[in-house]
Amino acid sequence: MKGTIRVKFRPDIEGAGGERPAAGGVPPIGKAQVSRSIRPGKAGTIRLLKRFGPALYLVRYRYDTTGLYRYTTVELLIDSAPTTRGRRLDKLFTVQIALHEQRLQDAVKQHGGKWNSKVRRWILSGRAIQKLQLIDRVDPPNRKTHPSTLTQQHTQAPVRIQR
Repeated sequence: MKGTIRVKFRPDIEGAGGERPAAGGVPPIGKAQVSRSIRPGKAGTIRLLKRFGPALYLVRYRYDTTGLYRYTTVELLIDSAPTTRGRRLDKLFTVQIALHEQRLQDAVKQHGGKWNSKVRRWILSGRAIQKLQLIDRVDPPNRKTHPSTLTQQHTQAPVRIQR
């Protein structure tokens, strides 16, 4: 079946659905410390990227408490779907829309979007962003362009620490 990922069952490792190993076996992963977390495509993930494909999200190398055993664990993305409830849908975000995209600007206005000339971005709710499928145009959060900071007046002067 295309798109199916096969995962080997490892009964010798605790937490993989098997029993605790007998004396002399591989120690349980329970108290292993993470030494490295690596995103796909970097050195140390190529073999696993070939095995798991685009579902691979993160590779972690862990060592047991003695440092004699290394465990390689993977984090896989198995599903993604738009949020259908919660406060995030009512939260405001800044969205980039080019000046020549007049139809899109009109659609944003119809969904309650407001133009902010200070940061030259549209401010729109999460719900409207989902309906208009604008997730790839949302600005990453930062203090200068975040809608909650654009409407507040900061009355306190910044505190300077002298050394």
